[in-house]
Parts: sequence; structure tokens; C-alpha cells
Amino acid sequence: MTLGEKIREVRERKGVSQYDLSRSIFVAQDEIGRWELDKSIPSKKRLEDLEKFFELEKNYFISEEEYEILDKEYEKKRRIKKILKIAKYPLILVVLIFILQFAFLPHKGKIYKIDGKTYAVYENKGYFGDGVVEFIPSDSPVVNIPDTISVWNGIYFFKFKVKYVYLPGLKDKNAQINLPRYFEGFCNTYPEGDRVHFAYLGQVEFYKISVSPLNEKYDSRGDCGCLIDSKTDTLLYSSKYALDSVKEAALYEEIKGVSSYGFVYFFSKGQTSYTLPSSIEFLDDFAFGSAYVGTYLVSYFDFGSIKKIGNGVFWQTTFENTKIILPKTLESIHSEALNSFNSKKQLANVFYKGSKEDWEKVEIIDSRTHELKLGGENSKFYYYSEEKPSENGVYWHYDENNNPVVWE
Repeated sequence: MTLGEKIREVRERKGVSQYDLSRSIFVAQDEIGRWELDKSIPSKKRLEDLEKFFELEKNYFISEEEYEILDKEYEKKRRIKKILKIAKYPLILVVLIFILQFAFLPHKGKIYKIDGKTYAVYENKGYFGDGVVEFIPSDSPVVNIPDTISVWNGIYFFKFKVKYVYLPGLKDKNAQINLPRYFEGFCNTYPEGDRVHFAYLGQVEFYKISVSPLNEKYDSRGDCGCLIDSKTDTLLYSSKYALDSVKEAALYEEIKGVSSYGFVYFFSKGQTSYTLPSSIEFLDDFAFGSAYVGTYLVSYFDFGSIKKIGNGVFWQTTFENTKIILPKTLESIHSEALNSFNSKKQLANVFYKGSKEDWEKVEIIDSRTHELKLGGENSKFYYYSEEKPSENGVYWHYDENNNPVVWE
């Protein structure tokens, strides 16, 4: 039985109400109620008053040793209660601040113009402005993008990290762009009220690009006009104005893969003959995608030592007696990877460096027949052999000029 329960038991046994007891020992009735509910404990003086009133022996309710222990426990509770009472007003102020922060928090899609530059708050991830911001620069030849922007909104400053960059119509061949610390990629759209503006990837052009040395995700490998994922060694974008210098610098020897539209203007200069570096292991969908129909002509293309080829890597290119070399290292290829979608002019000869048995092990994505879609009626597929075949199949070999030749 607790101390409070003992006090209540004696009071009821003696037939005394809380009201009569409070008047007899000069204590508020509410205080007696708290004693009996064990919400507080009486002082030693009040315990003596209770024992005298009910004609009980000394220490009837609790021994001195037990009282000392119980008093220490209640002292902790009294201290916490005092602290909460003191902190009540600052707590109310903090709650009010959070309410105001939420009330004035910028909405998704809100446009800010600061120092002649435009910023779009695209997503908020917290009450204090740690969110995603798009930067929309003007057509300046040199664009320096800040790491963060501070916006006065309502009654508070909000500090945002600039993570995504929108570059509409930046086509100056001398343009340079310096990306911020928190950069996470280019964006194709930006919000303005209820409307969404769209920019095709191929419209993003610059001569040189650099990334803040504090950015751990991307780098530009010597300001050459290429953006590279530094953790996966994937080329994300290559500017057409910097393409020749990139090739001369053998930058592609350092990368393992190319993302979608990464080589947007690779075939922009007439007829193209090219061999991928052996370091490249994969090409994502539309890696060589073009914005213009039928303007790019591919005469010879060797995929080097590639392992994976996505869909439509030669989008909008032109094949006229084109020779395409697929390596034996190939593990998977989309059924329309080599289809340029320019069917009337398309005529490609695909040479595979392996036997029929090797080809059957290659995964043909999105195909039920394990065949590539080449578009042109006269397009053909050949297997490689060092010796002239004597059985089924069409085979090829290299001539003295290292060109693929079909056995007659």
C-alpha cells in the first residue's frame, strides 16, 4: 500500500471527509486529494499533524528511512515540473516560429528573380528551405552558378541549395558554365505558375564546363565540355562544340559508359567512321541520339569491347552500306539498338565477332525471336570465322586493310 493509499484508508475508516480534514490541519482540500492520489507527498510536519489528528502512533504511515527515499523521488519530479513551468513561454515561442515558417514556406514551382538571375523552387524538403532549386541563367557567355541562394520570403530568410540547372537556348560556342557544389544534373523543364516549360536536351550547349571541386558526384575532366559521373565513370553529356577536342584528348579512353543522349552531336560532321575505346562497357538508350532527322551518316562503327547496348543508340542517323562491328564480349543488346528509325535509307551490315553458338548466349532485350531489328530489307547479319566455313551460316573475315569482308 502506498503512502497516499494509507492516508485515504485511515481517513475513510475514521469517517472524516477531505473537507473536514483540510479545515482541521489547515491544508487545502485539493492538496489532500493529491496526497491520496500519490501526485505529491506531505511534509514531515504534515505527517505529524495527520498522526495527531487521527490519534496514531509516530511513523504510522511511513518510516523515516522510507520517507527519505520517497522524498528524493518526488524532489526529481518537482524539479522537472519547475523547469517545464519556466520553459513554457519559450516553448510557445518555438511552436509559433514553426507555424510561421510553414505559413511562409515557398511553394513548389515558385519563381524568384535575384540579381538578374532566375531561380525556381521545385521541391521543399524541410521547414528551413533545404530543398531542390533549379537555376535558369540568361544567355551570358560565362555562367557562374552559386552553391546556394538566400531568399527573403515573408518574415524569414530561406537558404536553398542549387541542385538542378536549366539551360534554355545556351548555344554560344564560346559559352562556359561553372556548376555548383550541390549540382545533381540538368533538368529539361521548369515550373512557372501552372505551366511547365520544356527544353530538349540537344539545345543545351556550351564550350567548356567545370564542376566545383567540392562536388563529389560529377567532374568535367579538364573543362573539356563533358560532364561525367565521377563515381561510375559514366559520360552524361558531351557538347558538340567541344567534341573534337574531347576526341583528341582521348577522354573517352577513361570512361566506362555513356548515358542517354550523352553523345548528342557525335555524328554531326558528315560521314563518320569510329571505333569505341575498349574501356566503354555500356551505352544507355539513345546514347547517340540526334535532334535532326537523317542528317548524320555512319559508314563504319566498331563497338570495341562493349558489354551492354541500349535501345536506339543510332537514333536518326543514316545507314548506307554501313558496317557495324559487334564484339564477342557483348552480353545484352536491345532488339532495336541498331535501328536508326530512318527505314527507307537504312542499309546496314552487322558483323558479329563470334559464332552462332556465341550469339545465342547474348540476351536480346524486347525480342521474342532472338533477332535484331535492322529496318532495311537488304540489311544482313554475319558471324566471324578465321577459316572459311563449310556448313550453314554466313561468315566474314578481315581483309588486308582491316575491313570486314563476307566470304563468297
